[in-house]
Amino acid sequence: MLISTNLPGPGTAPPCPPTTMLAAAVDVEWSKNYQIKNGNVPFCYSVVWLAVPAGGSAAAMNIAQFWYRSAYVEDASQTASLVASAGEILASLLAHAGLIAGHQLCSDLAVLAANAAVPPGGIVTTREAWHQSAPSSAWTSPSPNCAAPR
Repeated sequence: MLISTNLPGPGTAPPCPPTTMLAAAVDVEWSKNYQIKNGNVPFCYSVVWLAVPAGGSAAAMNIAQFWYRSAYVEDASQTASLVASAGEILASLLAHAGLIAGHQLCSDLAVLAANAAVPPGGIVTTREAWHQSAPSSAWTSPSPNCAAPR
């Protein structure tokens, strides 16, 4: 599996600079085959983290930091590794991001879960949090370990 990241160290979340909130966006790409059951197979995911000033000052955005992580399978034998890695990242999103956004995230989570014999905890927990939130494309994480949005 190919991984590209600028995250410092081995972790799955960036450090949270003082007086900021971490916002994160996640996207999963998958081959689509709606004619057969479980024909949708993920082949990559990406996460972008942005340290947003907790006070909401637009002027402070000039010094905002961002981080990313992308993972791509080289062949179908790596799908399980991709799903496991996505599970770790999603658990990290829930633990550290004050705001989480995604494009078609509900579908992305369903495809990841369908491609695991037992879906990783991060995928299960993120799906539960998503279904409990109001239907939108972004939501506030239930327990960020960083500055809360104000």
